[in-house]
Amino acid sequence: MPAGLKQRVAGAAKIALPIVASIVVLFVVSHFVDWQATFAHALRAPVWAIAVGSCLVWLQLVLCGLRMTLMANFAGASLGRTYSTSIWALGFLSGLVLPTSVGAEVVKGLLLTGKTRLPARVVGILALDQAMALSAMLLLILVTLPFSVGLFAPEYAVAFAVLTPAIVILLALALLNRGQLARVLLRIFKAVRF
Repeated sequence: MPAGLKQRVAGAAKIALPIVASIVVLFVVSHFVDWQATFAHALRAPVWAIAVGSCLVWLQLVLCGLRMTLMANFAGASLGRTYSTSIWALGFLSGLVLPTSVGAEVVKGLLLTGKTRLPARVVGILALDQAMALSAMLLLILVTLPFSVGLFAPEYAVAFAVLTPAIVILLALALLNRGQLARVLLRIFKAVRF
């Protein structure tokens, strides 16, 4: 047995096992889906709704790519907008087929490692990306919670949905102006040994 063959086989098995497990899970789940009914519902949808949905997905990918570019530039890694958008698109597509969302982060991490060559920097960028996604989710909860518990009437939904992010953006700009936001971001990077 050649030297190092066992380690190479173990490394290949670690990579292949999640992929094979994902394919098996997709194969098993696809047998429980009524594909004819699914396609019948999809074909009954208005064309404008499909077009708007597709445009919103692409807009999300472009904005997330821009966010990753800004975070990478803040971290000292130079990433172009096209490369960041392609990283997000591949991570998004892999998240659709891999069993967990961790798989999408692994794919993004591998692509970022190929560009930056610094694993600590990659971990910092991905951790900051997840922190921003978590803050967006909390902001969404903050916007929708008063309506779900009946504190506000539905006619105030649009005003509240515009007012809450505007207040958060103004607070972030005020912190940025005082230099505190940069210190908070640096603490996050130091926490992940950036």
